[in-house]
Amino acid sequence: DLTAVGLWSSGSLEACAALVMGAARSQGHCAGDFINYGVQGGCQCANDNCLSRTADLQFGVYFVWQLQAPLAYSLVQDGQICTNHDSLTGLWVRGSKQACTLLVAGKGKDQGLCDGNHFHYRSFGGECGCATDHCADRSTSGGWSIYEIGA
Repeated sequence: DLTAVGLWSSGSLEACAALVMGAARSQGHCAGDFINYGVQGGCQCANDNCLSRTADLQFGVYFVWQLQAPLAYSLVQDGQICTNHDSLTGLWVRGSKQACTLLVAGKGKDQGLCDGNHFHYRSFGGECGCATDHCADRSTSGGWSIYEIGA
């Protein structure tokens, strides 16, 4: 809890993310890529990948990278996924399409999991996956859509 260490009193989700990625991280209070932001303005940082969570109606879990400058992307195909893909296990729990874009083009590409240019996203559940190649081979999958980054 960043309030307990004197770094937070209240503020917006964006201010919480900036604190977590800035001062709280540099002072060793935060190490993960997720924050808990409360309906009353509370700010907490997660120091893991948030795969195991406790239900709390007062807080939402956010992927901090989704608040970075947006990347352009365009729809390639509805109702399909890239056949050769990575589900980003350990890096992704759920989130926005923009957060998925940033993860695929950033950590996903840097770690060699993604080609960095194509991803598929399902709004229901905020699910994200990335192509391991140029996504020439595609499979039908309801609710998913393929996108190209920078197009």
